[in-house]
Amino acid sequence: MQLGKFVLECHLPILGICRGLQILIVAYGGTLIPHIPDVYGTSALHRLEPGSGRRLPTEHLVRIDVESLLTDCLQNSRIFVVSWHHQAVDKVPPGWRVVAHAWDDGAIEAVEHEHHPWAIAVQWHPQLSILDPNHQRVFLALVQAAHTKYFWDDPNLATGSDPA
Repeated sequence: MQLGKFVLECHLPILGICRGLQILIVAYGGTLIPHIPDVYGTSALHRLEPGSGRRLPTEHLVRIDVESLLTDCLQNSRIFVVSWHHQAVDKVPPGWRVVAHAWDDGAIEAVEHEHHPWAIAVQWHPQLSILDPNHQRVFLALVQAAHTKYFWDDPNLATGSDPA
């Protein structure tokens, strides 16, 4: 929890994935739904639990706020995502805003920080769809944000000059 706060306070770009989203929400005073089916039912499966008790990922559609950094990154406001969780965001803490919901049940799927230049957290697993150009764009945008931030912090690095 402290790491999530530290990264944001340092204004470093951050991409929270699944548990990372949940940690950021709780660290800043938000709450989680302990078990999605208890609140939203099973109209959208967020993970598969066959009779064997094994938990497996599943895929479902997410709608994203068109006025969000996430839509800018994805270049799309609807996307199929790989999901593998049974908890979800309940109450969003101050400073964060919801930017995506599951299409079928409305569960919160992504948030962004309102006062941070690049802080996105998603409930799904874009790394499990890395061959999909939509999901690649999130990681490329994170790398670009980190690269830009790197140069912002030390003007000598941008020019290649020696700070000494």
